[in-house]
Amino acid sequence: MYKARAKNVVLFLDHGLKSCPYCRGQASHWAVCIRIHDLDGKEEGFLNVLDDPSDVPSEKEELKSDSNAPSTKKRTSDVWLYFEVVMTNGVRKARCKRCKKYLSYNGANGVSHFHKHASKSCPKRLLTNDSSQTKLRTKIELDGSSTLELKEKYKEFDQDFSKRKLVTAIVLHEYPLSMVDHFGFRDFIKSLNPTFKMISRNTLKNDIFTMYKDKNLSLKRLLEHNDSRVAVTTDIWTATNQKKGYMAVTSHFIDQNWVLRNRTLRFYFVPCPHTKGVLAKVLMDCLSQYCLESKISSVVVDNCTANDAMIKILLKNFEKKCLMLKGSFLHLRCSAHILNLIVKDGLDVIESGIVKVIDCVSFWMSTPKRIEKFEKGCRYLGINNSKRLVLDCKTRWNSTFYMFLSALPYIDVLDKLKRLNKRLKFDIPSKEDWKLASVICTMIDVPTFCPQKPDSDDYQSLGYSSHPKSRKLK
Repeated sequence: MYKARAKNVVLFLDHGLKSCPYCRGQASHWAVCIRIHDLDGKEEGFLNVLDDPSDVPSEKEELKSDSNAPSTKKRTSDVWLYFEVVMTNGVRKARCKRCKKYLSYNGANGVSHFHKHASKSCPKRLLTNDSSQTKLRTKIELDGSSTLELKEKYKEFDQDFSKRKLVTAIVLHEYPLSMVDHFGFRDFIKSLNPTFKMISRNTLKNDIFTMYKDKNLSLKRLLEHNDSRVAVTTDIWTATNQKKGYMAVTSHFIDQNWVLRNRTLRFYFVPCPHTKGVLAKVLMDCLSQYCLESKISSVVVDNCTANDAMIKILLKNFEKKCLMLKGSFLHLRCSAHILNLIVKDGLDVIESGIVKVIDCVSFWMSTPKRIEKFEKGCRYLGINNSKRLVLDCKTRWNSTFYMFLSALPYIDVLDKLKRLNKRLKFDIPSKEDWKLASVICTMIDVPTFCPQKPDSDDYQSLGYSSHPKSRKLK
């Protein structure tokens, strides 16, 4: 590129080329074309004279200089928001604005490596996919077929978001707070994302209290701005690690969009003994905390005498003008608990068979030596013993159903072990007992799932319980 000795002008030469590399103006074959441009690129005139003909560059030098000339084409790629062109030792390169890394750039090879750096290699991960642009990726199924699915867009790492997820997981699954101090867990999290800063046990405890306060405050606001009536269900839960009783209080209401919602209000510790006065006080404290005394529609409780007496105490504390029909619908008995009582009465028909099955299961599952002997009997008779025997629980009627299901495949094994061990003091079920157990399993297969249905948000009716098979329980 030839620069003439003139003030504020640049002379661009076209020596035997087809066009001027600056303004692309056409030139005659071997004639020297000199176009004069100001610094802004505006053409001012035309000259046919050179200051020094020896300064005319060769065609090879001109091509080399032309490759380093800045392009006048407008840069439309979004990647230029994160890169800038700089000169380093006379070589033009692109520099990342955040990590300051230099990438090669000559204006002719494209910017695909810029996109790769900004979206994957750069520690700051600047470039994200356009929200209006949908990308697909190929997914290989187990049968070898391929399908297209939406490709997940990259999200920038958020320390606070990941910390909230960790706190939620520990609360949800009752993990110990010391879990965040375990070396193996810390190493596992580091392998997922080295930039995540693991919190301490004390920080975790404080975050749990903060999350509880935020959730509790948002729930209070939701109930405060909701104008509909609120139904409440109560149940006594036992903590697995503390062996203490807690009252779970759940609210059910219709929101402004006419959608049925339920929210757990609190888990209240209930001191022993669980008398009517203690239960009534705990429930009243919960309702008062959320200002539900004037919005209450009904209280759903288990069908027992202690709850009946508790409801009578609540009726005395509530203003009857705030209740529906002066409290006529305040007390509702839990349908799942009533179903539990019905099925238990039906199981009394085979009470003797249930006791025999319980004796067999509890005996052979009590010690490792007996379990090993039971498995040896299964292998001797060629019976698959992958499913373990399940013991009955007196407070859960469906556990009897699961006990029968687990014991029915091992009828021959239990009979064989009894005949080989005549000193056993318990009796094994007879063929008639096993037959009744098999019939009972087919009869209560459908109702066993009924208590799970009312827990869903969109549950509005008990009409599902009139299944054709449920009539056979009669």
